[in-house]
Amino acid sequence: MEAQERGGVATEALEAPEQAAAAAAGEAAAAAPLVAQPQAGEVVAGGAQQEALDPTMVATHSYLGEVDDLEGSAGMLEEGVVYNLPVLPLDGLVLCPGNTLPLRLTFRGDRALVQQALSAPPPLSRLIAVVCCTRSYFTPQLMLQRVGCVAEIRKMGGGGINLLAKGRQRVEVQLEAVVEGSLSLSSVPVRVLPEPPPLAVPPEAAAGLAWHPRALYAKYDAWQLARRAKRLFQSIAPQARGFEGNPLELSYFLLSNLPVDDDVRQQLLEAKTVDERLRKECKLLQALGALCCRACGRVLARSADAVQMSEEGISACYVNSHSFVHDIVTLSQVAEGVILEGSPETQHSWFPGYAWQCAYCSCQQHIGWRFTAVRSCLRPASFWGLRRPALQAGGDREGMGPGGGMFLHQGSSEEDGDGGWTSGEDEESLEDGGSEEEGGLEGSPLSSGSLPSSGSEEGGSGDEAAQDD
Repeated sequence: MEAQERGGVATEALEAPEQAAAAAAGEAAAAAPLVAQPQAGEVVAGGAQQEALDPTMVATHSYLGEVDDLEGSAGMLEEGVVYNLPVLPLDGLVLCPGNTLPLRLTFRGDRALVQQALSAPPPLSRLIAVVCCTRSYFTPQLMLQRVGCVAEIRKMGGGGINLLAKGRQRVEVQLEAVVEGSLSLSSVPVRVLPEPPPLAVPPEAAAGLAWHPRALYAKYDAWQLARRAKRLFQSIAPQARGFEGNPLELSYFLLSNLPVDDDVRQQLLEAKTVDERLRKECKLLQALGALCCRACGRVLARSADAVQMSEEGISACYVNSHSFVHDIVTLSQVAEGVILEGSPETQHSWFPGYAWQCAYCSCQQHIGWRFTAVRSCLRPASFWGLRRPALQAGGDREGMGPGGGMFLHQGSSEEDGDGGWTSGEDEESLEDGGSEEEGGLEGSPLSSGSLPSSGSEEGGSGDEAAQDD
């Protein structure tokens, strides 16, 4: 039988009876009720003390082996200026400022792009532009998003094959038309997108003396929006309570952690201002409930079951041994009927101390992996990692369509390539004084605002099935 890629190793396809048995076993495992687990530090039968997975260690991507810090650091690029940078398209992955991006450069074209970035003079040294794309399995054509993110290569190992990069600034790819692959991705003009500071709310608006109602100003107050978004996100990820940062940093933290598909995240990345992005994130958080299979619409999990297994948050990017970068959200449980395939594997595991199995929806769509502890004392005993490109959020997503600008590129990175607004809560917050200390976001600018106090209009504002961690 034809070999298949499952769980990061090449295995022979199962004969029909064996395949049915494996599917039945997977369904039974997925349907098994969750058992309350002892907390870290408790002692269970046999006297073993419980040990919790260290999220800090997960964030180091130790499965890549030894990687060394690169000397020096490039400064921030000037906003509004056009630079020529190598562009790395990644399928279904929306990188934003602050995200960590692990890479394995097994394709010659990708290695050429990175080598060009490493040899570039300052201020472009070690910088690449990462752009979300959709790949076709039948043609070499790429559907590229117009807005991406500059990533700085910070660590490298494995003879230049394994590396870690960090998202820094948003960029707009300056390509009006790409015809028949005539333009290489090794040197592409990109414009650094500005990050305008949050608009300040006039003091008279906070005092209720402005022409417009206070709820309208609250809609554009980035600091108040950030407090609200943080409260909403805590229902999904209680760890967000400890987040410290300004509204812009919070907006990107939410973008990188929301369990929504790449179309929605691309729309958030393209938001022109921080208050626009936070408004959309608040609306998403209000409607967020079930997480469904993007292929068939079947409910797979609840957003409330998200758990933080990495220092990055409830979602993070990982790369397998075949160089495919997977963007996953970690959950404590999934719905019944999810099918597990293969035996648990520990090789190339993204999570130290855990074995993985590929997980499939009943429609045969690869949705992610189940991770089980290899030691009885490790907690949690199991959890799931679902691919965000395979998910869609249940509930209302009005106005959150695909990204605004896309273009076609005839080429690939193969081996021979070139490389709804609710104002009641905010009204209450304003009446209570709108303290900047609430929710851990401090320093709200309520003096000398640039928002009008009267007389103006409202305005608007191919992945592989292998987890092979």
